[in-house]
Amino acid sequence: MSKKKTLAEMYELDLDGRMLDYGHEKSDSREGKMAKSALSRVSQLAGELDDMLRFEDDLPQWVHYKISTSADRIQSVHNYLSDKIARMKASGMTIADIEAKHPELFEAKKKGSGHPKQYGAPEGSKRDRQLDQTKADFKKAKELRKAGKTKQAKELEQRAYRRRDRMEKEEREKKGYKSKPRKDTKAEAASLDESQLREYIRHVVREALSKKTKETLRKKAEKRGLTPGSVYKEFEKGLAAYASSGSRKGMTAHQWAHARVNSATPSKPWAVVKKSKAKKKKKK
Repeated sequence: MSKKKTLAEMYELDLDGRMLDYGHEKSDSREGKMAKSALSRVSQLAGELDDMLRFEDDLPQWVHYKISTSADRIQSVHNYLSDKIARMKASGMTIADIEAKHPELFEAKKKGSGHPKQYGAPEGSKRDRQLDQTKADFKKAKELRKAGKTKQAKELEQRAYRRRDRMEKEEREKKGYKSKPRKDTKAEAASLDESQLREYIRHVVREALSKKTKETLRKKAEKRGLTPGSVYKEFEKGLAAYASSGSRKGMTAHQWAHARVNSATPSKPWAVVKKSKAKKKKKK
């Protein structure tokens, strides 16, 4: 007669199939695969809905009910599985033991979200999902442009730009948010309105910078001994990076782009600024 396995021993079984159901006999129905497929779809739809809605929106009662009950059901599943796995780990097996035998279980956590720590977007967070969705939108838009579907590409890009602006606006509106404005970005630190958003979109696709911004950048280039053209290009890359990659919480597109210009030097591999042959302007 075989010895009954402990919870910890069952946790150690083939990673393709842990016994997380009630009882002790594991079936071969691969329910985990079906659940992960469904969760992937739920995650995608939830992200899209999150992008669609605004705090001030008025919704039908049935919409609110279905979202609330869905959240409650997912929470129940999460509570059950996290408790089940926690009890398995606690049954004569330490976290260190599990990590030593199955390091792949901890890989995703070690890798993180793929976003720089200063962006404040830990793995699985709402901000992480929003940044990932924005990146995916730009990738899809690029494919659409290659396929000659320019109109669809522009619509997708505009949706991504609006999401990024909305994300940081919400951060700035949170209680306790503090931001020390820079002299060179103070006039541009406000949230973008519709006309400014259109202007911003033109910036990202490398159309002409506004006269005011261009003059500010020209002065920076002159002061630091850089070519104005390379500084304009660095600023545009900052705008594009803000939209497609992310930023620190609460920053506007112009703040992020100016910050990139301020930290760029010809010696940095990511920078495109170039030294000017003209003499650096002396302070009076």
